[in-house]
Amino acid sequence: EYNQKMKKLRANIDVLDANLLELLGKRMKVADEIGQVKKDANVAILQNNRWNEIQAKMVAEGAKKGLTEEFIIKLFKGIHQESIEHQERILNS
Repeated sequence: EYNQKMKKLRANIDVLDANLLELLGKRMKVADEIGQVKKDANVAILQNNRWNEIQAKMVAEGAKKGLTEEFIIKLFKGIHQESIEHQERILNS
C-alpha cells in the first residue's frame, strides 16, 4: 500500500515538474522578446522598479499558497537571473 501510494504521488510530482519546466521555457522566450525590445530601444536590461514590483507581488501570491517568503525570493531571483542572461545574449548578438 505504501509503495503504491508513493508511486502515484511521485508520478504526480513528475508531471508537475515537467509542467514547471514547460512554463519556465515559455517565460524565457518572453524574456528573449523583452531583450529584443530593450535592444531596439537602447534600454538597460535591469529595471529595478519592475524587479521590486515582481518580487513583492510574488511574495504576496506565494504566501496565499503556503510558500515562505524566503523560498519565493530564492526562486524568483534564480528565474530573474536567467531572464537577465537571456536578455544579455540578445543585447550582445
